Amino acid sequence: MFKITPYYLLSYSLNEPDATAKITNTMLPVPIEYNISTDNVRVSMVGLTLTLLTSKSVALSISLGGWIRNETSWYNKTFLNGLQMKSAIVVISFSN
Repeated sequence: MFKITPYYLLSYSLNEPDATAKITNTMLPVPIEYNISTDNVRVSMVGLTLTLLTSKSVALSISLGGWIRNETSWYNKTFLNGLQMKSAIVVISFSN
């Protein structure tokens, strides 16, 4: 038996990210530090899982959410200077 499962993930951080950046200039001997603050992080992703169920209680699934997000999002071009990350998750599960 073969199953196709679409899904939508939404993730929201409960605490705000906190970071410090250190900037060093060769003309200035003293590095400058900045505290960087931002709002809570909220991300979402549409995905698709393909599952093959066997008669021996073994299932093989491939989740393509990361791959779909890479192909349909402007995020990589805007914020990652065109870096392309394609991910797929493979799961083998057993049941009684």
